[in-house]
Amino acid sequence: MPLLILRFLIIVIICCTSTYGQQPYNFKFKTYTASNGLVHNFTKKCLKDSKGFLWIITQHGLSRFDGVNFKNFEHSNSDSTTLPENDLQDIAIDASDNIWLSYKTGLCFYNQAAHTFTVIKNGREPLKSSSVLYDKKRKCIWSISLESYTKIDPYSKALVTTPLLTREAFSPEISPALLDSKDRLWIPYQRSRYHCIDVNSGKQYYHKKRVEPTSFYEDEEHRIWMTTWQHGFTEVVVNDTGHQYILHGSPFLKIAENEYDYISQGVAQSNALTPDSILWVAQNTGGLLMFDKRSKKFIQHFTHDANDKNGIATDYNQSIYCDPTGIIWICTWHGLTKINKREQQFISKEIPWLNNQLYNCVAGIIDDPYDEDIAWLSANGSGITKYNKTTGEILHKYFFYFTGNSFTGLDQNYNWRWTDKFIKDEQNNLWTLTYGGIIKISKGVLTRFPFTDREHKLVYPYAFVRVGPGFIWLGCERGIIKLNTTDGSYDFFEDNQAKRSYAIGDIEPLDASNFLVAGATGIRQFNTITQKFTAFAPLILSRDTTNEIACLSLRRIDNQLYLGTLAGLKVVDLNTGATVFLGKEHGIDKIGHHRLIVDDSKNLWIYTSAGLYKYDPRSKRFEKFTTSDGIYDLSDDAVNMFSYGKYLYIGYRMAVTYFDPMQVNVNTIKANPIITELQVNGKTIGQPLSLFEKNWLKLNYDENEIIVNYTAPDFTNADKITFQYQLQGYDKQWVNAGMRRRITYNNLPPGDYIFKLRAANSSGLWSDKIATLHFSIATPFWKTWWFSSLLVLATCLLAFVLYRSRLKQIKKIYEVRSSISRSLHDEVGATLSSINIYSEVARTKTNDPAVKQLVDKVYDASANAMENMSDIVWYVNPKNDLLENLLVRMREYALPLLEARGINVLFEAGDNIEDLKTTMQQRHNLYLIFKEAINNALKYAQAKNISIVLAKQGNIVSMDIKDDGRGFDVNTNFSGNGITNMLFRAEAIKGTLHINSAPNTGTTVDLRFPIT
Repeated sequence: MPLLILRFLIIVIICCTSTYGQQPYNFKFKTYTASNGLVHNFTKKCLKDSKGFLWIITQHGLSRFDGVNFKNFEHSNSDSTTLPENDLQDIAIDASDNIWLSYKTGLCFYNQAAHTFTVIKNGREPLKSSSVLYDKKRKCIWSISLESYTKIDPYSKALVTTPLLTREAFSPEISPALLDSKDRLWIPYQRSRYHCIDVNSGKQYYHKKRVEPTSFYEDEEHRIWMTTWQHGFTEVVVNDTGHQYILHGSPFLKIAENEYDYISQGVAQSNALTPDSILWVAQNTGGLLMFDKRSKKFIQHFTHDANDKNGIATDYNQSIYCDPTGIIWICTWHGLTKINKREQQFISKEIPWLNNQLYNCVAGIIDDPYDEDIAWLSANGSGITKYNKTTGEILHKYFFYFTGNSFTGLDQNYNWRWTDKFIKDEQNNLWTLTYGGIIKISKGVLTRFPFTDREHKLVYPYAFVRVGPGFIWLGCERGIIKLNTTDGSYDFFEDNQAKRSYAIGDIEPLDASNFLVAGATGIRQFNTITQKFTAFAPLILSRDTTNEIACLSLRRIDNQLYLGTLAGLKVVDLNTGATVFLGKEHGIDKIGHHRLIVDDSKNLWIYTSAGLYKYDPRSKRFEKFTTSDGIYDLSDDAVNMFSYGKYLYIGYRMAVTYFDPMQVNVNTIKANPIITELQVNGKTIGQPLSLFEKNWLKLNYDENEIIVNYTAPDFTNADKITFQYQLQGYDKQWVNAGMRRRITYNNLPPGDYIFKLRAANSSGLWSDKIATLHFSIATPFWKTWWFSSLLVLATCLLAFVLYRSRLKQIKKIYEVRSSISRSLHDEVGATLSSINIYSEVARTKTNDPAVKQLVDKVYDASANAMENMSDIVWYVNPKNDLLENLLVRMREYALPLLEARGINVLFEAGDNIEDLKTTMQQRHNLYLIFKEAINNALKYAQAKNISIVLAKQGNIVSMDIKDDGRGFDVNTNFSGNGITNMLFRAEAIKGTLHINSAPNTGTTVDLRFPIT
C-alpha cells in the first residue's frame, strides 16, 4: 500500500505521541491571496510595524494587513502622489513607522500619518536601491545598490554614500541585505557572490567564490546562516582566516544531483512555535524545511498537499519572517501564508483513503498495547483499520469488504462494519461495539461476540462504558448488557417498556449500582442489584416535549447530570432534582448522538451545528469555537467525539478535528484599536490623526458628515474581533459596533466631540487602550451667543422704533380726529343749530298752513341732523375710545325716553367691561344697534320692563336687550329697514345678532362681537 495513502496517519495521529527530534511537527497553515484582498499573489517580503500592521511587498504593489482587511497601494500614471513603482524589491520600517521601499531604480518612503509617498533623491536623480534596511542602533536607513551603499538620516534625509570597491560583475540582482549584531552588512548577489561590510570601519570584504547566496540570517545565538541556490543550507563562520562554511544537505530530495541540490530562500526562528534550536527554512520551489541546530540536520519537510486544506498552500516561496509575537509569515508565489501558535489549537485533516462508497465516519483511534508502532482506527460503516504509525502502512482492514476482498455478493460484514470508539480493559484487550455485538482485539487477534435476545435476535448495542475490572456495560435497543471481559459471556437485561426506544442513545453510570440508559423516548434507570428498570424523568421545561425527552448523549460530572437532547443541553442536579437548560443564549440547541465528552479537568465539551462549546461547571462559563478556529465542520451530520492520548477528537465522514483540551485557551493577547482614517463630507483628512488624540480638529459648521474608519491589528482569529465606540457629546453610552470597522455620523450639530474606540479580541477580552479622536464643529454665526444677543438687541430696537412710530401715528390720528370733531361741532353743528332756530322762529311767524307744514319739516330735519351730527362728533372724538364713555351715552339716551313712557329699566355693565377700548366703527355700530332696539321697544312693544345687560367673556362682548312686551312673529316680513340694518351692522363688527320673539312673549335682542 503506498505511503501516500496514509499521509494523514503520519501527520495527524503520530503527532499525538511525538517526542522532540523524533516525530514531525504538525501545523495549521492559513494562506491569504488576492481573493482575500491582497494586492497581488506574488509576495516578496513582509514586516510588521509598531502598531501591529503587517506590510507586504509584491510584484505589483504594496499591501497593509490588519488581520482582516488589506489596504493596497499601487502606482498610477495619472497620479504622482501614488506608489512610484509597483515591482518592489525590499522593505524596511523605521522608528517612526515610515515604510521604506526599494524598487531598483529608486527608493521611497511612505508616511503613514500624512498618507504620502516621498522619493529619495541623490541630487536631482532618484537614489538607486535594490535593498533597504533600518539600523536601530544608529537610527538610520541603509540603502544598497550594485554600485554603493548609502546611509540615510530618516529625519533630515541627509545621504552619505560609500562606493563599493569591488563591483559585482556576474549578477545584476541583489537579494535583501542583512545588518547583523556585529555591525556587518551582508549583501547577497543572486546566484553569485556576496559582500560583507563593517559599517563602523568601512572595511569591505568581497567573497570571490561563487556560493550563489539568496539570503543571510542571524539567529538568536548570533550565528550567521546563508541560504543558497543549489549549494546547500550553510552556516557562515567568520574568523581571522576568512569565511568558513558548514554545509547541510537535505534528506528529503527525490530528484537531485546531490544532497545540496536544492534552493533555500530564507530563514526564520519562532520560539512560540518550535524550540529555540529549530530554524524554519523556506525553499524556493520545494516547500518548507525544519532544521535542528543541535542534531545539525533537517528533521521535517512540509510540502503542498491538495487534500489538506490546512496545509501549506504552495511549494514556491520567496521569503520567510517571524514577527515579534512569534507568528511565522511565508511570502510565496501564490499568496501570504501564516502559522500562528494561537491558531494551532484545533487541527483538521481529511483522510483521502476513507473516500469510498461506504459510510466512513471516524469513530475512534487507539494504540496497540503490545506494539508501539501499531495503532487501530474504527469508522462507522468502514470497519477497523490496523496500520503502522511509523511508516504509515496499512496492515489490514477488517470488516471492510462484503466478503474477503470483494464488494460483490451478500454483505456478510454489514453489522460488524459499524464500529464505535475503543475501550481498553485491565488485561490490555481492546473493545469496540458494533450493530452485531462487540469486537475484541487481543494481541492483534480480532474476535466477534454477537449479542442476541432469548429469540436469538440481535439487540443492537449503541453505547458502552467500562465500570470496574472485568466488566463492560452496554446500552442497547431493548435494555442493557453486562459483558464479562474475561470469558466473553454476557447477561442481557431486557426492559419490557423499552418499545425499541433506544435506537440511538447513550449509557452513563449514575452511582455504584445504577445506570442511566438514554434514547429517543427518554431515560431509563437500571439497578444492578434488583436488575429492574424504572423511569428517570427530569422536569420538562419547554413545550417541545418530544425533542426535550429525546436524550441522545449523556454525561455526569460530580453531582451534575448533563443531558444532550434534541431541544438543547439540560442539567439535572442529582442532589436536589433541580433542572435547567444551559447555553440557550449562546446558541446551543439540538444535540445529537456522541456529542458530549468530558476532559480530564472535568470540563464538558458540546458539539452542535452552531459551534463547539467548552463548559466549565465551576465558573459556569461557556467558550465557543467555530470553523474559523480550525474546526473542520459544523453540521447536523453524524459525528463522533472521542479521546486519543491527550487529545480530544471530532470524527467526521472522511475527516477529523483534534485538539488538546488543556491547551485550548482564550486568546490573552489584547487587540489595540487604531483609528485609521477620518472622512469629513466625503474627503479624507490628510493630517496625522495622532495630532488629534489630545488636540482638537477644528471643522466648519457645514463639515458635519463624519465617517470614522478603524481597526485593531491582530492575527489570531481576527475576524472575531468586536468593537465598541462612543461619540462623547452625542452618544450617551458605549455603542456595540460588532465586527464593523466603519462608523458614520450624519448632520452632527455644532459642538465639541471626542470619538472613543475600544476593541475585544477573539475571546472577548477588551483592550485597556482606548483610541480617541477630538474634533469640534463650529457653530454658525447665526447660532452664536453674540449673534443671538445682537438679534435680540436689534429686535428690541426695531420694536421700539415701531412703537414710537405707531405712537406718533396714533397721536397724529388722535389730533386729526379731535380736529374733525371740533370742526363738525363748531361749524356744521352751529349751522344746523342756526337752521333749527330759524325754522322754529319761522314756524311761529306764519299762519299759512302750507308754509307752516314746510317749516315743520325743515325743523324736524334739522333737529334730526343735529342729533346725528352729535353722535358723529361723539364717535370721532378720541376721548370716547373707552367703552365706559359709550355706556354713559347709552344711558343718557335710553333712560329718559323709557322712563318718560313709564317703563322700568335695568341697565347693567360688567366690572371688566368699562376699561375696554373700542374702535370708532365698533362704537358707531354698537350704538346704532342699541338705539334701534330701544326705539323699536318704545314704538311697538308696549312693555313694562326692559333690561339692558353688557358683559365680557374672554375677548367676546355681549349686549342683551330684553323686554316683556307683546312680541312679534320673527318670520313676518316688515317693510322697514330697521332689523336688516341691525344685522348688517353686527356683521360689520364681525359679530352675530340674534332676535328671539313670539307674540305675547316679549323680545330679546342678543349681540355678540369680538374685541381686542
